[in-house]
Amino acid sequence: MFILSQYNVQCQAKNTLNCHIGNIILIYKRIKHVREALNFSSQKDFSEALSMPSRTYQSYEQAKVKDIPHTFLEKLNLRYNISIEWLITGEGEMFLKKNRNNEEKDYIELTKQYLELLPYKQQEYYYHKIKSDVLEIEIKENTIINT
Repeated sequence: MFILSQYNVQCQAKNTLNCHIGNIILIYKRIKHVREALNFSSQKDFSEALSMPSRTYQSYEQAKVKDIPHTFLEKLNLRYNISIEWLITGEGEMFLKKNRNNEEKDYIELTKQYLELLPYKQQEYYYHKIKSDVLEIEIKENTIINT
């Protein structure tokens, strides 16, 4: 068992949210509420926007699964700025306030999605280009110790 300490939620396994927080059905209702708040009229449209099978998403929203993967909640957080605390506990606001950190997360997520669409050789090229850019910055900032 592990604990999402910042949310005071105890869960059975690290990869899922089989949580003991009273009526688990409320999480499923909040997932539907997110879809509606984002103006997705159908489960299919929302699942496509999340890049996941529509049946999988439907099973989450319709409470047909016992466990919801934490990766799904993280995806809602990264793509739509949804509060994980609100999803799990219902406390606080559904949407997190935008800040620079969230904008950077959005940019990183979009960049990852773009790179995944490229052929392998181009992905490899950009990986090495980014790595060399980071090293160059670290060298300029004297954060790398001379060996």
